[in-house]
Order: sequence, then C-alpha cells, then structure tokens
Amino acid sequence: MDVIDLTADEDLDERAAWNSEVSTRMYVEEQVRRWGRAQSKYVSSPTVRYEWPSPGPNFQAWYVTANATSEYIATRMSMAHQSDAWISEWNLVRLSPNAVDDDLFALSVEMDTLSAVECVALLQTLFFEAGFRFRNLIPGWSQTRTSRLNPEVVLRVAQDLQHLLALELVNWRVIASKVPSQLVLAPGLSVPKLDAEEEKCGRPQG
Repeated sequence: MDVIDLTADEDLDERAAWNSEVSTRMYVEEQVRRWGRAQSKYVSSPTVRYEWPSPGPNFQAWYVTANATSEYIATRMSMAHQSDAWISEWNLVRLSPNAVDDDLFALSVEMDTLSAVECVALLQTLFFEAGFRFRNLIPGWSQTRTSRLNPEVVLRVAQDLQHLLALELVNWRVIASKVPSQLVLAPGLSVPKLDAEEEKCGRPQG
C-alpha cells in the first residue's frame, strides 16, 4: 500500500495561501461596505452587560494595554500638523470595554497593501469591538480627501493602532470569555452588520 504525504503537496500549500488571501480581501471589502452603509454620522458600541463573579477577575493586564492605546491616541491627536494628527477626525471617546461581535479577524490582516480607506474601515471595526464612540469617516472619505494625506503616515498609525488594540482586545477576551454577558442596545442604536449577517437575517427560516 502506497503512503501519500499530503503535507508535501505544493498545490495544497498554494491553494491554502490563495484561499487565505481571497478571504482576507473579501473581509476587507466587507468592512468598507459595512461602514459606507452606516447611516449614523457617529457610531457607539452597544453596552455589554457582564455578570461578574465574586471576587471579580484581575483587570490589571487589560488596564495597562487600554491605557497604552489611549495615550497613543492622545499623543497623535496633539500633533501640530493635521497630516500627522488626522486620527482626531474620529473624535474618539472610550466608553466601556466590549466584545460586541467577537470579530477579531481585523487584528490579523496585513495592512501593508491596503488603501487608506481600507485601513480606516478595519480600524473602525476594531474601535467598535473595543468599546469606542467615533465618527464614521468612510462615507466622507473621497479620493480627494485621502490624496491629501501621507499614505506612509496613515499606514504607520493604522499598524500601531492595530497592534495596540490587539493587545487590549486579547486581554479583555481572556478576562471576559467565560463570563455570562448580554448585549444592551441603547434606544435607536443599530449595530452595523456585515453582508453575510444581513443575508442570514433576511433569509426565510425553514
């Protein structure tokens, strides 16, 4: 009986890489459409109500990473040149830590090949997960607007924030993953959905 080593099949390796690349591209495009369709100028993450045990968990690791994110944002916003301080356009306000959709795929996306608009869309997804209130920049970000920004600065800031939010969200996930929770929507607040979610919601149930 012949033994076939599938791990040595280069075609399978190439196919896996292709699928990963296509999946990432589809995800990025979904985020741009998601935020482009959001009707509210400002977006607030809904509150997640947790039933914390007694005694409560140790929040120290999350506090450290959350403070690092907040300090970075404050530093960037205070820069003299608007091209360096462009993230101030988000008007970011930290509300409370959340894991609204548990969507952490945006943390693994390599941003090097993304446009400024795509970087902004991914960061808005992460802000939404991390419990921020922010101005939705995607609908108003025309080609003219992005052409005035230094793409290297946008990419560097996007990568910095992706890294900081990754540490923050992973720490929060460790704390809250096994804690019973409930999503609490404020009156009039809707959660921007992905294409797949909208299709699922609109599908007749058998």
